[in-house]
Amino acid sequence: MSHVSNNQTYSEYAVANNNPASQSEGQGYSASTSLPQDELASFLSLVERDNAYTIEAVMKKSEYEETQRVTYLDEEGHKKGPFVRKYLRCDVGLGAMYKRLFEAQRTGKHFVHLPRIYDCYQLNDMLVVIMEYVQGETLKDVVFRCDPSPELAMDVFPSLCDAVRELHEQFDPPIIHRDLKPTNIIMSFNRLTLIDFGIARTYQKNMESDTVRFGTREYAPPEQFGYGQTDVRSDVYALGILLFYCFTEMTPDIQIRNAQFVSHEIPEPFREVIVQACAFDPKDRFASVQALKNAFMQASRIYEDSAAGIRKEPVLFGEQVAKAELKNKTHAKNYASALYNQVSTFMERVPTWIGLIWNVTLILFWLLIVAASIAAVLSPNEFDSTLPLWFRVLEYLGFLVIAWTSCTYVVLDKRRFFKRFSKLKRFSFPVRLLIFGIGIPIALLFVVTIIGQFVVPGGWAAAAAVPH
Repeated sequence: MSHVSNNQTYSEYAVANNNPASQSEGQGYSASTSLPQDELASFLSLVERDNAYTIEAVMKKSEYEETQRVTYLDEEGHKKGPFVRKYLRCDVGLGAMYKRLFEAQRTGKHFVHLPRIYDCYQLNDMLVVIMEYVQGETLKDVVFRCDPSPELAMDVFPSLCDAVRELHEQFDPPIIHRDLKPTNIIMSFNRLTLIDFGIARTYQKNMESDTVRFGTREYAPPEQFGYGQTDVRSDVYALGILLFYCFTEMTPDIQIRNAQFVSHEIPEPFREVIVQACAFDPKDRFASVQALKNAFMQASRIYEDSAAGIRKEPVLFGEQVAKAELKNKTHAKNYASALYNQVSTFMERVPTWIGLIWNVTLILFWLLIVAASIAAVLSPNEFDSTLPLWFRVLEYLGFLVIAWTSCTYVVLDKRRFFKRFSKLKRFSFPVRLLIFGIGIPIALLFVVTIIGQFVVPGGWAAAAAVPH
């Protein structure tokens, strides 16, 4: 069995290992034998279909799979996409659930929280999947940007449960995802989508353990690593860890698990839900994701009641007004967040070379402002010549240049910058606009105005009356 090399794409690997002139264990032919004409035609058709796509980016690559963002040109030459193309090694048991999902969607089933599968075919021992490119932020990005909190958990977790329920309840037997983690959950405008079903499997009643044991250890239950067969309660376990993540932005280590997930960031009603969801023995967990969601919703009600306090003399009309105001504020906040997500997603799709041209243009304009400011300091006009040199430096270099620098930073394409200094991404665009685009320039203007009132002969009012 051959393996993909580090500098070889999976499409090249798949084609090379399907070459009719080469030996293949999967197809059972060698250089001295040839494929039947119909099989050869079918194979060449698959290769042609696979080669129709243009790779825009390799999103993920490992020994067992490769994920690409691809596009293709239709018959009229129009660019279609982007799509996600996956190559998965069938010989290690990957990708079978993509076939089930593909067949289910072909029969007319619609899923709210699962990506659309457009094509699914096999090239020798490689399963090729073409699917919807889901736009949005990962749960990891959302928690990072918004900061972990009970409010975030209450906003996200019910939809996350509904997404996993689609796998469990819309398929018989149920599909077990087995790799639920923050980077496999995409959030966009009014939609939460699960991705990466490479190690998902069908629950089989008569099996005592899984044959494929891949997964992210921090989110995988004990039975996924040889203690037994995974079932719907295995995803319940992962959901419990994800709930902990929504409150803390951390994955719990062994000490936290042994301490029953005690944390000052997690209110007690929610902690109890996490403890039961993450029990070592599957029998002690919630029996289904629906049961987990019900317990979470009950914990949310208890938390909200305790946060609101208990009134001795409740005023129903006032409560209704307060709830209506809270609902309106929450809706506005969610709409603003969703709008920001859409803009962010659009910006991520802008080619980096366009962003580079944009940045160069802004920097050249900034240099022009700097040069003009230096000239104004060294060669002042008639009015500025009456001002002290230090004030001209403060006015033009301290105010104009710094304020323009601050505003330029706001509108720069900072994707590469954020990759290197990821902590700065915690400040969302509205915050950066408020700080750098508005706050700093106004603060500098205020300082220059106050100082100028004492430096300018007769003050700013007299200066305004002088013709320039």
